[in-house]
Amino acid sequence: MKHLLSILILLGFVSVANAGVGDVYYCQSNQFVQIGSGKTQNFSNIQFTIKLRKNEIVWGEGEFNGGEVWDLVESTRDLFVASDTNLFGYFYYFKGKFAYSSYLMLYDETLVIHGKCDTFD
Repeated sequence: MKHLLSILILLGFVSVANAGVGDVYYCQSNQFVQIGSGKTQNFSNIQFTIKLRKNEIVWGEGEFNGGEVWDLVESTRDLFVASDTNLFGYFYYFKGKFAYSSYLMLYDETLVIHGKCDTFD
């Protein structure tokens, strides 16, 4: 009985430590650049939220990519990858860090953003 209780307590901590469906990620960039046409432009860092659903992510309203819903391409315990419907934008999350890239076809430029995300219960 003592071992069973220890295992249940340990599993409770593990489930809190691993993000999952329904979790909200609070993200802040530490690099935000636009690359193209022989130039690089740096932008101010941004903050945004993402909610992880079973087959998609939802960007926070009124924020970067506000309210957009992206398809979840891959999802495991510590990692998820999502893409927009045109497959020009990708969001990668792995153990508290994120990378975002989006190809702006009309301008032949690419946005690249990376930073950190936290989840709170």
